[in-house]
Formats: sequence, C-alpha cells, structure tokens
Amino acid sequence: MKISRGGASFIIFLLILMTMGLTGYSPIAIHIVMGYSMYPNFRPGDLLVSANTLILDYEPGDVAVYCIQLGGCIAHRVESIHGGMVVFKGDNNPSSDPPVPAESVKYRVLARIPLPLWMPITLTVAVAWLQGSRIKSPEVAAIALFITVITVAAYTSAAPPGGVNMPLPDASLKYAKIVNETMIEAMFRVNNTRLESIDSCVASTIGALAECTWTNYTIQGDWILFRAGIPVEVLAAAYTGQSREIVVHVNFTMSNGVLLASRLPAYITWREPEAVLDEGVLTIVNNLPFHLRVGINLTLYTSTWPVIEPPKNVYFEVVVKPFQSYSASVGEEYRYARAWILYTVEEAGVSGELVLKDAG
Repeated sequence: MKISRGGASFIIFLLILMTMGLTGYSPIAIHIVMGYSMYPNFRPGDLLVSANTLILDYEPGDVAVYCIQLGGCIAHRVESIHGGMVVFKGDNNPSSDPPVPAESVKYRVLARIPLPLWMPITLTVAVAWLQGSRIKSPEVAAIALFITVITVAAYTSAAPPGGVNMPLPDASLKYAKIVNETMIEAMFRVNNTRLESIDSCVASTIGALAECTWTNYTIQGDWILFRAGIPVEVLAAAYTGQSREIVVHVNFTMSNGVLLASRLPAYITWREPEAVLDEGVLTIVNNLPFHLRVGINLTLYTSTWPVIEPPKNVYFEVVVKPFQSYSASVGEEYRYARAWILYTVEEAGVSGELVLKDAG
C-alpha cells in the first residue's frame, strides 16, 4: 500500500490546528481532552473540533473553550452569561468555575471524535509514512488492529480517579452585609485550612454580573473579615430592578491548594433622594450611590393666604454627587413653595419626582 504525501500533510495539518488552538486565534481548532471534568461526555484522549467564537456564537448549555493564559485552555459547559462575564461548569465537577471575561472565550465546541476512532487511523498513517513509501497491506492492517484493540480496551476501562481521604476545608459564615451602599462586608471562619489570598471576586444581582472593584481581608484570631467594593453597574441593575439582594461570589486560595468558593448574599436598603425647604434654603439630599441630575422649578411665596407679595419663579439644574447634598438660598422671606422637582439617576437611567418637604 502506497502512502501518498497527503497522509503526511494530513498529520501536519492536525498538528497545526492543535498548536493554533492553544493560542485562541485559529478559526478552527482541535483540542485533546486531558482530564475528567466533562466525564462521561468527554473522556481523556478525545479530540474536540471547535469554531472560533468570532465565527460562531455560544449560549448557555453549549460547550465552549476559554483560555486564561497562552496554552491554558479549558473546555466546559456554559452555565450563564451576565454583563460581559461567563460562568462555566464541568459536567463532572461539583461546582462552577470562577467567572471569566467574555473575551477569554475563544471557541465553541462543534464535535467530539472519540480516541478509539482517531488514534488508530492517525497512527497507521504515521507508521506507514515513517517506514517508507511502500508497505504491505497486511502489515498496515495488523498494526491498525493492534493499536485499535489496545486503545479501545484502555479507553472503555478508564474511569475518573477516586477521591483522596483528607479533611475537606469548609467555612462558616457569621454574617454578610452591605455597608454604605457601596461595599459588602463578611465575617467567616475557615476550618482545616488557612486563607492565603483572594483569587477572584464577582458581584451579581438580577440582570448584572461584574468583577468587584476592590477586595481586602484581615485575620482576627479564628475569624476572617472580608470586604469588597460593589461595581456601580451591579448597584444600578439592582436599583433599576428594585432588587434588594446583591450576591458576591469570591474564590479563595487556601494553604493546602484547595480553591474554596463562597457565595455571600447581602441586602441593601434603598433610600430615595429628598428635597427640603427650610428658612429660604432649598436642600437636595442624595441618599443614593449614584449621581443625581436634578431639575428644579419653584414658585416661592412669602405667605400662604392671603398672598401679599407676588410669587417668585425659579428654575435651575444641578448634579448632586453620591451621598452628597446641595443647598441653595432662595431668600429668607420665601418660606412657602410650590415645587416641581424632577431627577434622573445617571448610572441607572431611572427618573422620578421629588416631593418638597417644608421644614418651616
């Protein structure tokens, strides 16, 4: 049987696809399954044929490949997509992977080629090519049969390795709360391990998911005090949807190499803006963690009835920073007002009307 140059070209082509697939920039890629995280759907040695996500989009339920570093690619099932972050989970894994940016998702898996199918064919072509341009057909058949029997036997008998008998790390949460409407604070204790660093932190609510703006922790005896900044887009989504729950998903690197994932739910109490007129001074109080654009239309009176002085009409606009207030004097003689005060929460795009409180 004569092995043409096409056989060698085919093997070289496969090697190129495998190499380019590790970079994340190939339109079509081939990856070899190396572990049991997707068992039994994918087994070690299977080939995954994938298309670049610039060509073919993905959605929850699809199997996709994300690359966290050059050559470090993982094929897991897409669990959820929120706010530019994607959560994956291996079918055989007990918990989800830490969220990754959408730009790290490079390929969508199209097909799986089992090891017993692709390896005998590829090795037979390679053996025939290496031994010369001509080789007897019975020899090729014998080699292919031997490789197929060994490969199928090993493939079908393989199973995920058993667990190691060791104390599992865990954590007991004392409390989790939102402080100043901008950060989450949690106190917890870890057992059978020691916290070394914070690996990742993501905050979420209905319709939004984003990385925490900052994180830190302090060790207080047996307890760990953890704090994280809540991204403004998550706060805005919670405010827009009138949701009180914000959840922080944090992954800690532990002393024994275990990555401990924690879900920290906390609740926020929204305090709406206020407008107060007191002895001729109008004050706008912004109780929100957002910028407040306010349009103020006032008709001011020195008395209610009878009206002795003609009223004064005032209109102006102002932007009040988060948790700040703005005050303006409209004249001490004006102690009463009819007001039309409209505001817009800039980060959330929500508008409303303020009811003027008369403190005089």
